[in-house]
Amino acid sequence: MRVKRIISLLLMSLTVLSVLTSCTNEAEREEDSFETALPPVTLTFYMFEKDKKDTKEVLDKVAQSSNLNIILDFKWFGYEDYFRNVERAIASNDKLDAFICGKPVPGAIDFIEMFREGKIKNLTELLPQYAPNILSQLSDGDLNSVRIDGKIAFIPPILPMVDCLGVNIRKDLADKYNITSVNTFNEYENILEKIKENEKGIIPGTVRGGTNYNLELFANAFGYIILDNKLALVYKWDDPKMKVVPWEQTPEFKETANLVNSWVKNGYLEQVETLDKTGSFMGRFGTFEERTIDYTVKEGKKESFNYYLLYNNKKIQRKSPMNFLELCSIALSSNSENVERTLMFLNWVQSGQENYDLLMYGILEKHYLLKDGRVAMPEGVEEDRNPYYGWFSLPFRNANFDREWVDEYDPGNTMEDITQFLEKYTSYAPHEGFYHDYKDIRALCDNRMQLYRNKIEIELHNGTFDMEKADSIIEELEKAGTDRIVLETQRQLDNWKALNE
Repeated sequence: MRVKRIISLLLMSLTVLSVLTSCTNEAEREEDSFETALPPVTLTFYMFEKDKKDTKEVLDKVAQSSNLNIILDFKWFGYEDYFRNVERAIASNDKLDAFICGKPVPGAIDFIEMFREGKIKNLTELLPQYAPNILSQLSDGDLNSVRIDGKIAFIPPILPMVDCLGVNIRKDLADKYNITSVNTFNEYENILEKIKENEKGIIPGTVRGGTNYNLELFANAFGYIILDNKLALVYKWDDPKMKVVPWEQTPEFKETANLVNSWVKNGYLEQVETLDKTGSFMGRFGTFEERTIDYTVKEGKKESFNYYLLYNNKKIQRKSPMNFLELCSIALSSNSENVERTLMFLNWVQSGQENYDLLMYGILEKHYLLKDGRVAMPEGVEEDRNPYYGWFSLPFRNANFDREWVDEYDPGNTMEDITQFLEKYTSYAPHEGFYHDYKDIRALCDNRMQLYRNKIEIELHNGTFDMEKADSIIEELEKAGTDRIVLETQRQLDNWKALNE
């Protein structure tokens, strides 16, 4: 099945500066001459997942079309092997120019730390010189999200990331119970109770994401910003001092823990593999318009769900590439001898629709078709067996050039609608660009993460959390080093804030 979207994403209209259209023919000839005069080089990218049958054919055509005198060598690794091979290549100075990166992966790799250790190239001065098209399409917030200690460390996708908290209720049930809106967790609980009491053979609800209790479900709803998701550290949106608080020490922790615990115990929530017998599901989605959506619930079977926004009067924390996904941006190795050419290639990809289409979708008429500007599969080509399309392309994504698919739902929203929503209801967090230095407290952080998961997340997921023991669990986490973690995090955050005010 074709992966239409790696994650739920909203598109925002960004200004694209084109230096090519203003060039005279003579200047264009000079530029072409400059490019073809470049010595030949091979650009080696470490990529996630597997290549396709026609990958080399398309990459050869991409390289030739770029006029940069390059050969593209994309090396592909499975998830478990990817991080290990990146570290090994950098440690042994193997040929490696660029690789996919993202938020630190507990126990695997910390790309933030790699940059601080000088293993990843500082792009602050190089990006405007060799990739001006990319730079022109990134907002200040986008750039802040990939800055470490004030330096541009990574190239994010040109694709603003926002998830809205919402609940989907099966349309026939929404009609039956005259559900026109769902604004709060308590209102959703009333619906779960009705389904449980009256609809036999239907699971009342499930939480998208594989766990029933997730900080991302609750933080924004109660006016908090997530500073560190894996450590469950937050602060208030309206707090200019950014006072760091462990989530379990907020009043809302007990409120939400009691809520979810009761939902699981009462049989309202259950984790499911398919949605075919599910009455509703809650989570964070890339959709900001309340509407009816057709979901594939099992083996091609579709079911209509009404989508409602929860706490839609609350500001939504916009996702940063480096705090959202493990693999979504591009880093350049400090060992690379081809940094400038790599940036020129990435810049070429993002400089026009034709260039972007070739890398992202493949060869027109062979790997994809265009119908009124939308992408379709050629006759006889199955979506999940396309010989090129379907590779993990998120780090190269660009909202300005992305094409819709012919069979995708079209809500009719204009770019102006989307932009207004983003500007009105979403914002990058004030701490964007702040990244901890964990080296002095790493053992304490690892211990806290494990305790928090075992004592809180797993027990709330299973409905076995004892609310009478909540205070003792909070105290246990505190004694395990939480206070030290918070103090050190606050110290670093205060220093960062002082430098950036």
